[in-house]
Amino acid sequence: MNIEIAAICDAATANDVGGRLNILGAFDRIFARFPLVIPQCSAVFRLRYQRAEAGTHQLSLSIEDVVGHPIVPPMQSEIELQPVAQGFDTAAVNMILNMQRLQFQRPDKYTLCAWPPTTKNSPLSRCTSSKIRVLQSRRPPKVPTTQTKTWTAEHKQHRRKAHEVARNTSLMRRAFTPGIFFAPSTPTSSIFLL
Repeated sequence: MNIEIAAICDAATANDVGGRLNILGAFDRIFARFPLVIPQCSAVFRLRYQRAEAGTHQLSLSIEDVVGHPIVPPMQSEIELQPVAQGFDTAAVNMILNMQRLQFQRPDKYTLCAWPPTTKNSPLSRCTSSKIRVLQSRRPPKVPTTQTKTWTAEHKQHRRKAHEVARNTSLMRRAFTPGIFFAPSTPTSSIFLL
């Protein structure tokens, strides 16, 4: 039994017909301020199994920090692996775990870890994982007030020019009959359709 896909993403859907798995916004790093709360995300898995492995099994899932401490209680799920169809050696099942308000208290490397049913407590236990790096946000420093005032003055000047062009256009509409004309008051000539 193998876990072919393990990812964390913004959202996911699965379609039983054809085994389609739709993953939206898969990510492996987040830049944020702490503590971080992700309002909604999904853990996505595709599990491939052999004909002899069909039946009911337990799957374990945990999200751990770099030291191995879980940030949420480990989750266990009972999954039903349907019999493999005639003519095929393997089958796959898609699993989506929707999580609400996932919290990260500090920057660290986290692991989304899933154990296939047959290996959880065996000495050959293997974890299929997806790494998530949660990093401190590098926001630009605040803009000094002098730059803000300069930008505001430039913005006001740009607005004045836009109003002047609109006023000239309005005057030109009154002076000319409807049609195509050029507005010479703009730095580059513009074509207006009336």
